[in-house]
Amino acid sequence: MTPPPARFSAPRIVITGGARRVGRAVALELARRGCALLLSYRDSRDECLQTAQDARQLGSPLVEVHALELCDAESIAAFAQFALSSAEVDGVVHSASSFESQPIGAVTASGASRQFASDAIGPLLLSQALAASLRGASTRGSMASGAGIVLFGDAHASRVPRRGYTAYLMAKAAAHALVRQLAVELAPTVRVNGIAPGVILWPESMSPAAREAYLAQVPLKRAGTPEEAAKLAAFLLLDANYCTGQILQLDGGRNL
Repeated sequence: MTPPPARFSAPRIVITGGARRVGRAVALELARRGCALLLSYRDSRDECLQTAQDARQLGSPLVEVHALELCDAESIAAFAQFALSSAEVDGVVHSASSFESQPIGAVTASGASRQFASDAIGPLLLSQALAASLRGASTRGSMASGAGIVLFGDAHASRVPRRGYTAYLMAKAAAHALVRQLAVELAPTVRVNGIAPGVILWPESMSPAAREAYLAQVPLKRAGTPEEAAKLAAFLLLDANYCTGQILQLDGGRNL
């Protein structure tokens, strides 16, 4: 007989793309706050295992890792099955993303489809697969204010378009729409919010001159940090009890 899923007094949070960059920072911030974690990775298994080890040392009561390919419906289903067979899920942070530059003239159907699958359709399918567990969070004691979902979009998807990233920003705009839609679909027991970052970590391909030109248009005159993004994600997930369907700009004022 299969044992029932485990329960924790602390929230158990799924973080997609938890191996590196902002996803890693979110994992470490939530570990400091005592959350149990399930981290996904696509290719960066060793880095994900290192993040898991670091999260345990920071106070997480349990950290698991599992592969996930957001462009593959079967992989999403397998990941959700693993998550729900192990324990209930109280929150999700959709941090995994594909970031591809496809200038007009170079956009392909396969590339655009891959971008939408990774950044919008994948998060939709995973949220749907975990929805029943999320809806029960408020009755389990682990998330008295109800479950939370946080999805990372992009500051340029709603305002101030950027050349060369049409398919990517269209996908992120769809992700912003997903935040609002899920907020309505999953209310009142699940809160759903988004974060629209500007530059948090510079793309490796971006030249110093391009970085300087970008910052010239940012009122705060600096890039953000993964830690700042992680603290905002933790706030929306754990503390913003009367906030849903919102997309917060984390861009140093770039949208002004």
